[in-house]
Amino acid sequence: MHTADEKVGISMTATYRDKIDALYDELHAHVLREKSKERNLASVRQHYVHVEERLSHGMTLVKRSVEQSPRVTLFLVLSLTFLIQWTWSPFAQRDRHMIRHAMIKGDYSRLDVSYNFRIDEMEPQHWCLFGTDQQCPCEDPTHGEDRAEYKAWTGPHHRNVNKLKEATERKEEVDVVFIGDETVQSWEGMWFNHRCPQSQEIVGHWNRTFGAVNSPDSIKGMHLGISGDRITHVLWRLQHGEMPTEALNAKVIWLILGSRDLAVRLCSEEVVTLGILRIAEEIKHFNPQATVVVQSILPRTLHDDGSLESPHARPLKHDNLVSDSDHTRKGNKKGQSVKINTEYGELDEGLEALEEDEERQMHQAEPKYDYYLWPSIQNINREVEDFCNSHDGYEFFDAAPLFLTSRGNDRNHMFIQRELLRQYAQLSHEGHGVLLDAIQRRMEQILKRMES
Repeated sequence: MHTADEKVGISMTATYRDKIDALYDELHAHVLREKSKERNLASVRQHYVHVEERLSHGMTLVKRSVEQSPRVTLFLVLSLTFLIQWTWSPFAQRDRHMIRHAMIKGDYSRLDVSYNFRIDEMEPQHWCLFGTDQQCPCEDPTHGEDRAEYKAWTGPHHRNVNKLKEATERKEEVDVVFIGDETVQSWEGMWFNHRCPQSQEIVGHWNRTFGAVNSPDSIKGMHLGISGDRITHVLWRLQHGEMPTEALNAKVIWLILGSRDLAVRLCSEEVVTLGILRIAEEIKHFNPQATVVVQSILPRTLHDDGSLESPHARPLKHDNLVSDSDHTRKGNKKGQSVKINTEYGELDEGLEALEEDEERQMHQAEPKYDYYLWPSIQNINREVEDFCNSHDGYEFFDAAPLFLTSRGNDRNHMFIQRELLRQYAQLSHEGHGVLLDAIQRRMEQILKRMES
């Protein structure tokens, strides 16, 4: 038996032994770490010795080649420098300009001016998308311009004028009048004076939603669109016979425009925004009884995977894009006369010249680097939405989510659905069906509020 003092001594001895073991383990671990560091340092030193030997060998070869073939060496050095600059420059330019152009300096949500305001009264920050006033063929969107020199354009304009005049004289019940570009004209199965691709299916979507052919309770719509029109052309049309008036008593007037001003003419976000608001206020002035709905600009991309945000996605080749005039001329040399043929036959007089002019302007405006329109589209849509929310009698319809989807776990990285937007720019007949169905649902809500 141990006495109490002996038990205390044994306990203290065990405690000291544990501390000594712990110190030994810590010392042993420290020694192992130091040895590991020494091995790593030795490996690093050996690596740099090899690098130094290779550099020395390389410099010797360069010196020898300069002495023996100075011209060949100079040519190789210049070629390598040019190759590096050519490879890197587009990425540097692209990122720099993507940041520069995605902005709107002014706040137009509280814009309260007469319907015929001019853009110079607003003093936009700049006219062109990339922050200048000279690098784009952007027109003043508050001043109407026609395309009367093209019969392919005057024909649809006269049809629209007559359609509106006859409906007004007959006092037809029209719930909604759509005004805009090729999206609107496609609903009658036409582009300019000829049938558009998938016209039968697109017209079927229109008749099902707004053609009022199925039931007297259907929503009755009217379309006043011309393919390729920019804001300035729509304004001129409204001022020359295509303006719905109180006599027609349309409940809603729906605007679809602005895409070509941004994507083809490369107008700045401010200029496009002011142009859209100019059209909206012009219509509201002559139709105080109607609700003016402004539809968002649809998403666009140049990336072959449909990505809206990835700066590293491979851009589509221009020859593979569906041009805004929808007749890409593959293999046509600059200045060469061409004859356009489609599945519906040769196009009418005037259309060829019009589309050649549009394509020429598009190439003049096209920058020498890839550009991303989605940030600009979002800025314009946001500014127009703020304006509509701040003024009575206006509504904003955001159609962009109808055509977007995410992939994988990243819900913030959005892609355009290829089956709805052909080449991520033009609506397919399925895309028209999705859009018209969504508009119909929104119209039902608007009409229901009006009746209550």
